[in-house]
Amino acid sequence: MESKNNKNRLLPDDETGVLLVRYFSGELDRSQEDALERWIRSDEEHMRAAKEIYRVCSTAEAVGVMKTVDTEAALKKVRRKMHGRFLVRVMRHVSRFAAVLFLPAAFLCGWYAWKYYHPSEDGYIEVKTTTGMLSSVTLPDSSKVWLNSNSVLRYPVRFTGKTREVSLEGEAYFDVERDEDRRFIVETPAMQIEVLGTEFNVDAYDDPGRDTRTTLVEGSVQMTFSDSAGVHRVVRMSPGQSVSYCPETDEVTRSRVNTETITSWKNGRIVLDNTSLADALRMIENRYNVQFDIMNKELLRNRYTGRFDNQFLDRVLEYFVRTTDIRFERDETLSSDVRGRERIKVY
Repeated sequence: MESKNNKNRLLPDDETGVLLVRYFSGELDRSQEDALERWIRSDEEHMRAAKEIYRVCSTAEAVGVMKTVDTEAALKKVRRKMHGRFLVRVMRHVSRFAAVLFLPAAFLCGWYAWKYYHPSEDGYIEVKTTTGMLSSVTLPDSSKVWLNSNSVLRYPVRFTGKTREVSLEGEAYFDVERDEDRRFIVETPAMQIEVLGTEFNVDAYDDPGRDTRTTLVEGSVQMTFSDSAGVHRVVRMSPGQSVSYCPETDEVTRSRVNTETITSWKNGRIVLDNTSLADALRMIENRYNVQFDIMNKELLRNRYTGRFDNQFLDRVLEYFVRTTDIRFERDETLSSDVRGRERIKVY
């Protein structure tokens, strides 16, 4: 960063790393955010350094160390690591000695990952998860919900009336308390899922071209939606089934699945069982905040079996390279969005 004698210097060198971590965790006030964002945009190396810290935080949480973080110790560790003249030098060490810096990465992640609840004026609570973060929620009726990364769950402070209604954008696993008198309803951007008491997984990320998928573990589920012609459709499921609905084509696909492969994310794992490449990459995208661009469509015929508990992204991708004729190429083009997903081309 600029010399201390430079009057235009936005932020002191020895505080930059800590400020970046606090920036990603929403700890800064508006003036501090503005100053740091100007510093990030002022130089390509600053942008690279910010992106590297963001990536390290996400990766560290993905290997399951967030719950053991001591944030006071984290600050001390980060301050010691960030004392050089240029932050980029530190980040080069992060890239070069990833294994050695595992604990500092975990400390950084402790500042980055967070969960927050927002009671609104109309008596609703909104729970959001960030990249690579998992969260669990107990609803007013004692039903339990696990949220995958980049997901939003909204529910009332208390359930009243004949139904228990929640809304979801993203992915969640529901363990619903049975109540014969009150149906449990999950609203997603594409459909409505209705149950009395059951366990099921809903993948409802509101991304273009992405199907909404419900997987039933036990009990019964009824899915309802209106197709592009306005026709009301109902799909009933049995345990061990997965049903996908594509709003763009109105196609409904029903299949038998190993439910562990669909729900393993809630335990911090990725489990593949003769899983298609498309589905495998989808799981990895959610967990590591990356986006895959499949350049060779022939690869979509590949299927994989394996299990990943606490591996870094590079180790996970190495498994695919070793087992099939496939390669990954990172897109080094810088985005103006520090939190933007890293793009990886698949050949």
